[in-house]
Amino acid sequence: MIHDFENKRFVLTTSGHCGVDWIHSCLDNHDDIIITPAISLVRSMHLASKKPSYYNTAERCLELFKLYVSSPSYSSVERKTKRRAIFLGPNDFNNFIRYFEDYYNSILSYDSPFVRLFDSLHVAYAMMRGQAITSKTVLVHQEHVPFYNRFYINEFNPAFLVMVRDPRAMFAGSWKAMKNHNKLSCYHFTHSLAYYTCFWHQLRKNTFSGTRLYIIKNEDFNSNYKLNMSHLCQFIGIDWKSSLEKQTINGVEWLGESSYIKAEEAFEIPLTQFYEIENVKQRWKSEINISQVRYIEALASLQIKRLGYQPEILKSPRLLPRIIIVTQTIFHVALCNDNSSYLRKLYRLIVLILVLIKPDLAVYLNFIK
Repeated sequence: MIHDFENKRFVLTTSGHCGVDWIHSCLDNHDDIIITPAISLVRSMHLASKKPSYYNTAERCLELFKLYVSSPSYSSVERKTKRRAIFLGPNDFNNFIRYFEDYYNSILSYDSPFVRLFDSLHVAYAMMRGQAITSKTVLVHQEHVPFYNRFYINEFNPAFLVMVRDPRAMFAGSWKAMKNHNKLSCYHFTHSLAYYTCFWHQLRKNTFSGTRLYIIKNEDFNSNYKLNMSHLCQFIGIDWKSSLEKQTINGVEWLGESSYIKAEEAFEIPLTQFYEIENVKQRWKSEINISQVRYIEALASLQIKRLGYQPEILKSPRLLPRIIIVTQTIFHVALCNDNSSYLRKLYRLIVLILVLIKPDLAVYLNFIK
């Protein structure tokens, strides 16, 4: 049976380290939502193909997808985290591929191979799990980075659900997660910057013009979850259900993760207490120094004001001082005193500048993946 998902496709993404897996786990348990574990389909297949024309034919699309989902990363045995595990039972993979191929071959009339892939992925996943597909069913897919939003818009223009949070908390958590031996590399600094600049650059350049967009503010959902989740349900077109108050991934209970704890689901205090605004603020203030706070507030002053956060240092930031602070930081990170050659440092500086002013171009040129 062919299902009509027109205006029922949603992409859940983020502007950085904002808690997107948490919202994912809340949506996972709703009967009217098909949401796979955290696959990040476009990014993952982009990395697998290493070519810009990776969706140019249905055959290539299908070939890449089969290769992708057969990776041990998505088996129940060798998965690193629950949020990525698709196949929990011994027959899940074979059943999934069978359902996927049947549905993929039944929608030959679709113009876009990628839309066929997107719909078939979610239908096959639902059938593998025994989840009913009705006229109310919507498809939600988590794309963990905002780099490929333009690609989705060009292919079938889904609605977007985008996580945001206080930029200082976002950068602090991102840097902590990416640190290696207590030192943040230039690569990881650049990547976390791209997470942030990409979405806000797209918003400023009207990338979402003509596209439905819902901003999910982390702090609002933590302070009044039921009210804000009810508003999100209205946007998606589903009813509020008490199942939204239980966190699951692939139907299995999931207690979350944070860069501030050592292992997944290893919280020592209740999650409601862990994510209280003051506790979050204490954590990011303990993680980043005054110079880093100044840099973040200079970089994100417009977003801090727009989202209702209060600056700690730059109370009334003027444009020129902000540009100077951000430029100094960029040069310091790119030209840091390490063993890299001058050419390598120059390359890092060019990439950082590009990520700052033209992040979509940095993604297109494969500087950021």
